[in-house]
Amino acid sequence: MNIIDITEDNIDEYTGYIDPDMEENIGRDYFRGLLVLDEKDEQPVAALIWEYINLEEEDEDTESRIVWIRMDNKAAGEILMDAYTRETANEDVKRSFYKLPVKLKNEFSLLENAGFSAKETENTVINVTLSELSKLPMVKGSAPEYIMPINEVAISQFRKGIAKCAADKRKGILDDLEFLPMNWFDMDVSCCVNINDKVSGFLLVNKTASEKIIVDLFFAYEPDAGSNLLHMMNYSVNTALAKYPGDTIVKLHIHNEMSTALVKKLFPNKKGKPCMVGER
Repeated sequence: MNIIDITEDNIDEYTGYIDPDMEENIGRDYFRGLLVLDEKDEQPVAALIWEYINLEEEDEDTESRIVWIRMDNKAAGEILMDAYTRETANEDVKRSFYKLPVKLKNEFSLLENAGFSAKETENTVINVTLSELSKLPMVKGSAPEYIMPINEVAISQFRKGIAKCAADKRKGILDDLEFLPMNWFDMDVSCCVNINDKVSGFLLVNKTASEKIIVDLFFAYEPDAGSNLLHMMNYSVNTALAKYPGDTIVKLHIHNEMSTALVKKLFPNKKGKPCMVGER
């Protein structure tokens, strides 16, 4: 069996094997992928995609988050995990972890054999529909004029706002926030607070290959941070409703105190699907 790196140059060759939402991450600064090919027919039999966290932070340990794994052959899986272990060791990774769907029975066995723990828990990603969001009171009416889509903001203004968020470690769920091009986001639905040509808040989303909307960054600086967050939600939800069907899934990641409080307030009865988590 042969193992290769998954790159922007070869990812198209394995469309259909790799999850399309994961394909989109290949080429981002901190994402890596490995794939095992069967020697007889050169067909993929195992693959893994992960993201480095704190890779360039001198004051924090580097970690690795496995975001997707597939194994169709046990021997290939073992080759895959050996290569992953070498790759992460080369980057001085102190902790590897995962959060994956419960259905991956064989893959969890592979991970456990490679030294990972395994525990079933509730996912910290909450799925809601645009129709459900449209019923929230803060999306009634219209947003003030200084809330505008990022496609109406100068690239220099956008980049300055992003640079400040990154410097202040307000990156949402994107460890590579400052490296992503503006058009990586949905430029109609994503919006910002732009007062006197200074961007001081963002609601950034991207639409995946599977037609889901992911909220990547939702943050605003004072003054008026609370009201501006509500104004941005108003703008983005109403714009998304005009652009996409009401049953479009929006994925809300609970990743800090603010997102926890917000989701509990807006959707107190919503729960994440069961998932498996583990680390080594």
